[in-house]
Amino acid sequence: MKKSLLKIIALLLLIILPITVRAEEKYEITAVSDNQSEVSYTYSSYEYREIMGTTDKYIYIKGNGATYRLNKETLKEDIDIKDYNNYNLSMADGTLYNIKTREDNGTHYLDFTTYDQNVENPKTISIDSGIKDTSVSVGKKAYANGYYYVNYYTGSYWSNRTDYLIIFDKNGNVKKNIEVTEIESLNLLSVNNTIFAISSEYNSGGYDSYIYSISSDGEITLKLEIKNISINTISYTDSEYIALGNSYNNSSNEGPRVIAFDENFKETKNKLIKDIATDAYYLNYRIVKKGNEYIVFDKNQKKLNVLNSDLELLYQVDCRQNFLETVDYYGPYIEGDDIYIIGGYGIQDYSNEPAGNFIIKLEKPSVDYTITTKVLEGEGQVSSSKQKSASNELIEYTVTPAEGYKVKTINVIKEDNTKIEVNNNTFTMPEANVIIEVIFIKDTDTPKEEKEEEKEDKEEEKENPETYTGIPIIICLLTALSFISFLRFKQKYEWEK
Repeated sequence: MKKSLLKIIALLLLIILPITVRAEEKYEITAVSDNQSEVSYTYSSYEYREIMGTTDKYIYIKGNGATYRLNKETLKEDIDIKDYNNYNLSMADGTLYNIKTREDNGTHYLDFTTYDQNVENPKTISIDSGIKDTSVSVGKKAYANGYYYVNYYTGSYWSNRTDYLIIFDKNGNVKKNIEVTEIESLNLLSVNNTIFAISSEYNSGGYDSYIYSISSDGEITLKLEIKNISINTISYTDSEYIALGNSYNNSSNEGPRVIAFDENFKETKNKLIKDIATDAYYLNYRIVKKGNEYIVFDKNQKKLNVLNSDLELLYQVDCRQNFLETVDYYGPYIEGDDIYIIGGYGIQDYSNEPAGNFIIKLEKPSVDYTITTKVLEGEGQVSSSKQKSASNELIEYTVTPAEGYKVKTINVIKEDNTKIEVNNNTFTMPEANVIIEVIFIKDTDTPKEEKEEEKEDKEEEKENPETYTGIPIIICLLTALSFISFLRFKQKYEWEK
């Protein structure tokens, strides 16, 4: 009875311990920028308040007709550019750029201007659009693999519109300039070094979405068609594309739905999350993936919801700041290892009321996981470059057999016995403790002394070949004589019988 009770207790410990060994690490707000300076021009479109990109030291955001550069660590404002002409700045491969249209004697040009990290020293290259005697506007733009992709169009935004796509390099050399009829309003996105265009078209039951890829030769390929959902943007993490859009059922808006698909555009997730996320009407509302978690704004757009791999709520991070309650938030954005969101206020209409922006940075506390080395059998040593490490760091290990031993097996595993991928004695630290197990066995190869004797025998064989070549002949003769004797015996036995 006592032994049975002990077994039950041990079993319970095995179940409980893995759950209680480590508390779940949650995202926390680690930096908040100051209220950005008020600007004289306000614009009510959510599309114009976003993160443009980051460099090693800085993060660039735009909103309300201005561009801001902030210190990446502290989020303290570094440069404030109150210039409406720069509201359409973008960033590609660490370079700030802008594209404007210009008319000269009936010919319309695209002026491609790049800036340094201080948003100074502009350098402009004029590119002939090929359009004459009609107005030209710049639409969406994106960058991938050394090429800029720019949508420009004639007519108005909503009617009599003809779309064009121009592709050129940093020196303004045009690779392709074509009229696009396949896609209505080119919504260009650069995701995973690939240019995509997303189009949502109205049908009798709501909207259908189409995702196209665009090559540097201007070839447009339909990759995915999704019925009854309106998608504006997609993100990419760990071989998975993920989109947030509004789902429709018989013209009724059901709320936000998540669609995920792999690199072959095979659907991996399709789930309505109307009780978790805010409606995804605008380009700056999105869902992003970080590790095994998905992050999206809640219904009231004041908190971030962190979801598990099944898109179920794990916990929330309150993003409201004490200096503002009536704030609209945009994002979230992933830049490197960090997550950012933008807050904006004073953009309820087109009036010149004060307006501004701020940005919030979220991180998970750094956690060091342990690396344990074990020799299960035999004699030898195993060591690792670190005994403790944060996740995603590269760890190298060394295995040295004792004299007379060799390595039989090496296992690099997590605490739950899940195997870890190893390449040349190096692995990436997971979000878990790691164990390196080694088994040594005795080296049964011929000892050194015997090898020396064999070497001497071979040398002697070379010197006296007749001695050694005669041995096989003698063996053959003895075998033949034995076989003959056997036949005679058999014959005699059968005759006597």
